[in-house]
Amino acid sequence: MKRYGISQILFISLVILVSGKVFGGPEDGADAAKAAKADEYQKKLEGQKERMLPDTPGTPKPTSPAYIPTQSKKDLSTIMPLSPAQIPHKPAPEQSSMPKPFSPTDIPTAFASKPSTSRFTDFKLQPLTPKQDGQFVGGMGLTDDAAHKPGGQTASRRETADPDEFAYKKNERIIEIATHKEASDQIYQDISDIQKKIMELNATRLGEFLPDGRKATDEEIKKQQKQLETKQQELSESLKERETSTKKLISAYQDDVGNAKTALHKDHKNVDRKAEFEQAKKNLESIKKVAEDIRRDIELTKIKTKLDQATATLDAHVKRAQGGAQKAFNAVFKAVDKAFGDLSNFYDKISSEIRLLDQKVVALVKQAKDAPGNMKKALEQQIQVNKKELEAKKATQQNLLVESSKAIQQVVDDSIKAIDQLQDTGLKNTDQLIACQYLRDQVQENVKKAQGQAKELDAAIKEVDAEQKALDSKRKKLVKDEQKLNTKIKQLEQIKKELESKPESASTDGDTQTKIAKLDAEIQALSTQKNAILMNISQTAVKYRGCESKIESLARAKATAEAVAKTPIPADTRTPQQIAATVFALRDDTSPGAPATLKSATKDAQAKLKELEQKRKEDAKDVAKQEDTVQKSIKRISEVSLQQMTDQKKLNEYDEKIKDPKTPTKVKAELTIKRKDLDTKIYSSQAWLEQNQKELHAADKALDQLAQSQQSTEKELQSLKNAIAGKRPKEDDDMPALRPATEEDAKAAQDRKQSATTEVDTTSAWLKEEPLQELTKPKSGPSQKGTRVIGYKTAQGLVKDINGTLQKIEALPTKQERLSAMSKLAENIDKVMAIIDEKSSGYQHVYDMQMTVNTKKQLLESE
Repeated sequence: MKRYGISQILFISLVILVSGKVFGGPEDGADAAKAAKADEYQKKLEGQKERMLPDTPGTPKPTSPAYIPTQSKKDLSTIMPLSPAQIPHKPAPEQSSMPKPFSPTDIPTAFASKPSTSRFTDFKLQPLTPKQDGQFVGGMGLTDDAAHKPGGQTASRRETADPDEFAYKKNERIIEIATHKEASDQIYQDISDIQKKIMELNATRLGEFLPDGRKATDEEIKKQQKQLETKQQELSESLKERETSTKKLISAYQDDVGNAKTALHKDHKNVDRKAEFEQAKKNLESIKKVAEDIRRDIELTKIKTKLDQATATLDAHVKRAQGGAQKAFNAVFKAVDKAFGDLSNFYDKISSEIRLLDQKVVALVKQAKDAPGNMKKALEQQIQVNKKELEAKKATQQNLLVESSKAIQQVVDDSIKAIDQLQDTGLKNTDQLIACQYLRDQVQENVKKAQGQAKELDAAIKEVDAEQKALDSKRKKLVKDEQKLNTKIKQLEQIKKELESKPESASTDGDTQTKIAKLDAEIQALSTQKNAILMNISQTAVKYRGCESKIESLARAKATAEAVAKTPIPADTRTPQQIAATVFALRDDTSPGAPATLKSATKDAQAKLKELEQKRKEDAKDVAKQEDTVQKSIKRISEVSLQQMTDQKKLNEYDEKIKDPKTPTKVKAELTIKRKDLDTKIYSSQAWLEQNQKELHAADKALDQLAQSQQSTEKELQSLKNAIAGKRPKEDDDMPALRPATEEDAKAAQDRKQSATTEVDTTSAWLKEEPLQELTKPKSGPSQKGTRVIGYKTAQGLVKDINGTLQKIEALPTKQERLSAMSKLAENIDKVMAIIDEKSSGYQHVYDMQMTVNTKKQLLESE
């Protein structure tokens, strides 16, 4: 059963039940009966087709036949694509000289409990009919009687899929699939029968007698065995061919499902969809009910997964068209949860049953230890029954572990892809935020499950490995026992031979024939014991190979689980406001899974809060460091500026003395040399001042950015604190991700952008006739009447504005324009400097800029 277990994982096996000749059934006198049955089945099939394909005006019936693999004409005479309930079974084989084969009920299969049934043939699709504008209605249960074109013309197949053709193909393929499943089961049954016959022949070869009473020769047994092994090989190859054709059938069925979905997608764009989609939903429910019926017969198959994906895709498609993306998301989440939940529940159930059985076996062993004779025998029999059941359930548990590891890998991969897609969209609404949080939780949860599964699989591998070692020890012991029996049998045969070689009259110890009869009986008993040992060795070898296969499968599953366990969680690119918005949205969510998701979202918010608090500390250090740099730069610039002022005064004194006619010529020559050196020094200091003023400006700009970052961090911290505490913000603008952007939001953002560009543009005031009127109005100050005292911050603002004005002037296209603007700027700075108190803390900064502007003006004039 293990070796040919492929029959159990075929949800839909190949199409056609092969003829009785392949299975070795009788042929003589059966052709007429087969032909009559074929005619009767053909009529029933035609009746089914008429019900499946209503004759709708404007939609021709498809003419493509159901898919049938290549067979001989004689084989096809007995094969019709019937519904599962109508599939004929091959007649029982005639009694032969071979031992009686197992009954089908003696060999468990995945479908032996009840006949296969299907309701796919009851599910009908309404025809797809064209409308005047080229759009289509119908398809998945959609109808529109007023949508036909005049003349009953149909749309081109290249424009849209034809659901009539899909309905025809679908129903035909489902019939073929169900029919083929029965054929595959029969092949599996025949293979099992052949295996039984081979085992019986092995027993015959070891001393058993044939049914006709004679003892078969080795040549006869070998010939029969070879025939049976050849038949077994042929049937095994036929089973593999059926698996290949099944994959093609499934692929074709999936393509038809996709075509129907395409037709539905094209249809729902320009029509009122309410009633139509209600019908489509009913049709999808029919598909789901059929899927549930099939799942009762099979567990953990690839076909089950494909069917789940197909129905989930269609369901998500309809819901997306009805009510937006969130419903589609919910459908996908629900499908994933259900599929994985069923698997987990089944595994938990099996694990619980194993624990109870294990406890029961331990209790029975303890009870049988002190029980009287008859009761002890009954208890031992019950222990053996429970042990066999325990082995079967452990095998199921191991298969579940293998399938569960594959399922977890699929869920994790799909969730990561979905997270990446959602984050790429920018998470613009609460639905996407909730979906992203849910998916992140799924990945984290399943990675933890994979870690646990890796440990369970490791334990299962060790358990199977121990079982394999025990089987190997058992096999070696049985081989030794068989060798001992062989030795004893040879000894007895030698004694018998010696007795037979002596004349009866020469016997000295009684009746020789009696002794020979006793030896024969003893040899026969030992031979029977030896045959049992050989059968046990064969069975042990089969179990040993089964353990090897199990270990390989479990090892692959363990590698899968370990890879999933090491899967990194996708980087969280959500902003603190988005995380806070997620928490607020989940507080309003009333769905069953919302509390768990809210808990994880709150943890994410707390983690982000700690991260921002650390960032705030680092920002504060950076701000303090940057302020210190700015202060040192200002102090150094002030010192150089004062020295430059002193040098400039001395330079003016040199000029006056040089111009004075009373100054001696020798003194003038000395002063000229000193003046040149001093002028070079002033020029160098001016260049240094310009460079350091630029650096100061950049440092000041960086300080502003750090300050803005601090403000942003504080706002984000407050948003997270409010979300964790459940305190909603007063204004919606504090949490923009809680609602989609509106036209008013866009207009307000544009206004803010425009105001930002105009509010900071104070540099143009320095080129007006009356610069900074509020500042140039004389007021009484603490030092001199009519002057004003300005502080460091005010001076910094003035310096910033003057630098901005200089940049604008330097960007002017012509020299004349630059010179005119530079002259106006110098004039206005002089006006402002005239009313600033020299004792003000900000006086020196503005004075430095005045000197810079004058220097630039002089350089511009000298060009």
